[in-house]
Amino acid sequence: MLLFAAISQIPAMLLFKPYLNGESYLNVFFTLALGLIAIRFYDTCKDKKVGVTLVILTSIIADLIHTDYGMLGVLLISVFYIFKNDKMKMAISSVVLILLNYLVNITSFTMANLTQITYQLGLSLFALSSLILILCYNGKLGKSNKYIKMGFYLFYPIHLLAFYLVRVIFG
Repeated sequence: MLLFAAISQIPAMLLFKPYLNGESYLNVFFTLALGLIAIRFYDTCKDKKVGVTLVILTSIIADLIHTDYGMLGVLLISVFYIFKNDKMKMAISSVVLILLNYLVNITSFTMANLTQITYQLGLSLFALSSLILILCYNGKLGKSNKYIKMGFYLFYPIHLLAFYLVRVIFG
């Protein structure tokens, strides 16, 4: 059901892409939807080599339609899922993916474009931080009360508002 919901949104998302946020990249929800599709492909294939091939093809699609995090995002989601029971393999494969992505991206820029190189470094470090959080998860539900729950619900819109205000103030 969730897979169908994700797939059914892709044509509409691509149709309205130019109007979404004024940028050339689709937001992270597109990456998450394609990551879910990649995981589903992997799970439904009896031959895991075919499953991995479909994961790679899905990640290439993410790059072609310019989602946030592109190919790296879908591959990391898939690696986190495939190696969910082996944290060492998850960590090693994630670090290798992140480093390869960084090296591929910085080789396409000239040293004169320091801003883009710095951006890629920041993206890589941010991706590594997600690995730290995932490796620390013990599989158990943590503390929960109405204040913590409300904090999580409010965090996303408040941080977007903060980014907007910084953009307006500092241009």
